[in-house]
Amino acid sequence: MNHDRITAICRDLIRQEEALLTGVLVSLHGLRAGLLAGDWKQLAVGVQGLHELSEKRDANRSARQDSRVELGVALGLRGAAATFEQAFRALPSHLAEPLRSARDRLGRLAREVQLLNHASALLTQYVLDFLQRFFVELAGGHADSLRYGPDGALRSPACGSLIQARG
Repeated sequence: MNHDRITAICRDLIRQEEALLTGVLVSLHGLRAGLLAGDWKQLAVGVQGLHELSEKRDANRSARQDSRVELGVALGLRGAAATFEQAFRALPSHLAEPLRSARDRLGRLAREVQLLNHASALLTQYVLDFLQRFFVELAGGHADSLRYGPDGALRSPACGSLIQARG
């Protein structure tokens, strides 16, 4: 078993994932800042960054899968895609521990992306809800007549149309 090859494949996979997650985090921060500041250019840059990262992820998908299969071969799994945990178990601890730390860093980055995405979604939902109530009242409806949404939260009903609201 070639420990150097296994370590190199794991490092490369972790580096690719870390670059993607870091890029997503930077773009999400830009989107949120643009939304809060009303900076449409910053919003456009953030959206473009996410689009480019999505294309990069898609373009590298087969290469990452090939690397996981190569890792499986290096571990003696006969062409099956291997996991990091399988690689860590096969490596001596002095080689596995730095890789485990790097993988744990990926987990923290992914959680940070999820939290920021959730916070941005809440902010966006607040704005959408405000605008919906604003136009309901502008169209002659009553924003205080509530209904329950699919998530169990009270929501204002849609009332009137934007055409009616513009008069």
